[in-house]
Amino acid sequence: MKSIPKKALGFSLIEVMIAITLGLILMSAVLAVFMSSKRTYSSSEAMSRSQESARFGSQFVARELRMAGYASLDTDGVVSRTVKFPADSTFATAGQVITGVDQSGGTGTIKAATDSVTYRYTGGNASSVRDCLGATVASGTIVNVTLFVSDDNELLCQVGSGTATALIDGIDNMQLLYGVDTDGDRAANSYVAAGAVTNWTQVVSVQVTLTIAAPTDQSINARSVVSVAALRNQLP
Repeated sequence: MKSIPKKALGFSLIEVMIAITLGLILMSAVLAVFMSSKRTYSSSEAMSRSQESARFGSQFVARELRMAGYASLDTDGVVSRTVKFPADSTFATAGQVITGVDQSGGTGTIKAATDSVTYRYTGGNASSVRDCLGATVASGTIVNVTLFVSDDNELLCQVGSGTATALIDGIDNMQLLYGVDTDGDRAANSYVAAGAVTNWTQVVSVQVTLTIAAPTDQSINARSVVSVAALRNQLP
């Protein structure tokens, strides 16, 4: 009987098992690199979204608050705030154009322990004024706008008694301090919470702190962005 040449014997069981083991080790290494890259990408993407929400949210709120007290000029070029903005169910004092609620207890709509703010202004000529939802405000028409954070971590805008609309997601909290001018020099003497404001017609600026919600994987900490909006329409 002829012996089988050694080259034709193939791989032994031990050699096959060693090859499989080495292959598994190599695949595990490749998989670990892939998962690490995926986690890094996901974290970077989440950070980018967080930063984008922070920038846009800060700019949006500041821009909206600057509209407080806007009114088109009378024929003699003078705006009488007490005439343009009479007292109503939201604003207790004639000429008052902003008010706020500090540390909401949670209403089912407004997230608990967040602040909300309501401000008003009038439309301008040639459809030049639009509300926070992009709708044109007719000349001389007064609109009340409320900004608040929902239980779903969204920044919402509500015009009058209309439906609140989510504009920015990923907002965990909004805290507001109001700059009060007590000596008439057009500059805030102190920043206080809504509950400490005794004369809302003296509010000349608002400090806004938006806290961006941390991603669910907790790889990125929640971050806060602070901005100050001057209520230029409140300045003489």
